[in-house]
Amino acid sequence: GKTFSGIATIGLMEQQGKAKKPIIVVPKSIVWKWVADINTLFPDWTVGVIGSTKKYYKSGRAYYPTDSPQQRGLKYLKFSQGLYDVLVVPYEKLMTTPISKETFDKYLRKVVRITVNAMPEQKGSAKARRRKRRKAVAKVVSKISLPSSIKLDEGIIWDDLNIDFLMVDEAQNFKNLFTPQLTLSENIKYLGVGRPSTRAFQLDMRCEDVRSRNGAIVLLSATPAKNSPIEFWNLIQYVAPEAFEQLPTPRHFMRRYIEIASK
Repeated sequence: GKTFSGIATIGLMEQQGKAKKPIIVVPKSIVWKWVADINTLFPDWTVGVIGSTKKYYKSGRAYYPTDSPQQRGLKYLKFSQGLYDVLVVPYEKLMTTPISKETFDKYLRKVVRITVNAMPEQKGSAKARRRKRRKAVAKVVSKISLPSSIKLDEGIIWDDLNIDFLMVDEAQNFKNLFTPQLTLSENIKYLGVGRPSTRAFQLDMRCEDVRSRNGAIVLLSATPAKNSPIEFWNLIQYVAPEAFEQLPTPRHFMRRYIEIASK
C-alpha cells in the first residue's frame, strides 16, 4: 500500500543522503499506526512523534498523553541533533512550529500576488476596485495567520530545523489552498473546491522552506483530484509550483483545462 511505499521512499532517499531530516505529516487518528509500520520496515530506526508520547499502565496497556509546547519543542531539538531518524507529525501540530518573520513575510507576498492576479476583471470605479482587492487580500492574510489561541512549540523555529524531506499522507485533505475567484455571472456549481484553509497555507509555507534548500516534498493520496481538476493544481503547488508556471493562478488553470457546460 501507499504507507509502506512512502516509508520505503524515505529509506531510499536516506541512503542517497537526500533525507537527513525527514518529517511525515499524517492524520491524528493514524499517527501511531505509522510508527508501527515504520518499525516493521525499519526496526533499527528511532521514530519521534510530535503531539503525544506512548506510555504504559502497570497492567501493560498503552496510553498516549498529549505533549505540552515545551515537550514538543524538546522533541524537535532532539530531532535536530540527530536523535530521531524520522518524525511523525499529526496535521494540527504541523502549524504549531513557529515560522520566522522573514519566511512568513516572503510567503505572504507570494500569496497576495496570486490572489490579486487571480481576481477577475472588476467593473466600477478605480476606488471600488482597490477596495475589493484590499478586501480579498485581507481575507487571505487572516487565513494564513494562526489564531492567538494556538500554543506554539517552545525553543525552536521551523526554519532552523533544516528539514530536507517532507511527506504528507492523505494529501487531498490539503486541497483547499487557492481557489478561482469568480464573478457573479460565473456562478459555477460543482466546482469542487472550498474556501482556502489555514491548514493548507501553513503546509504550503513549510513546503516552500523545504524546497528552498533543494529538499523533497512527497504527497500520498488515493484521490488527488476527487471533485475538481483544480484540486490537482493545488496539490502540485506543494511539490513543484513551477510545473504550471504558464498557469500561475487557479483561474488560469480553470480557463485552460476545465470546460464549463450549462445544464
